[in-house]
Amino acid sequence: TSMPRPRGRGDISPDVRLRVALFLAERSVRGRLFRGAIKSAVAAFGIGHKSVKKIWQMRSNVEALSVSRRVQPARGRRLTVQEVVELVQAVPLCQRQTQRALSAASGIPRTTLQRYLADGSLRKASSRVKPTLTPAHKTKRLQWALAHVKIPLGTVLFCF
Repeated sequence: TSMPRPRGRGDISPDVRLRVALFLAERSVRGRLFRGAIKSAVAAFGIGHKSVKKIWQMRSNVEALSVSRRVQPARGRRLTVQEVVELVQAVPLCQRQTQRALSAASGIPRTTLQRYLADGSLRKASSRVKPTLTPAHKTKRLQWALAHVKIPLGTVLFCF
């Protein structure tokens, strides 16, 4: 006995589909399968029980059984990193504040923008209103703050 096909394996060939349909037809009376017929087909051909059931359901359509491959669905063109960068830069800054707004303005799906942000192709820009403090500026600010602090020690107030 062979094992069932692993997930992701290619389509079942037309020859195997026809053999499964004939195998099941031999184990049926007036369109009703004998008990255990699907299980024995799974064991004999090494395909899943759902696949066997589908083949049995389309047994009357010989053309469907003999088609070599299913038609793959058409997939939209995937944008390159350069195309995404150009589309994002074409959007005005005021419409780039959130991913949702950027997605609506550029026509790029939000999930695509998220993916490019995660892998580092796009980066989040943040504008700083306040400059970062230098060490000298930090000490000046600390001295100013300490000059305005009054610490009571007993009855006397100390000012720095």
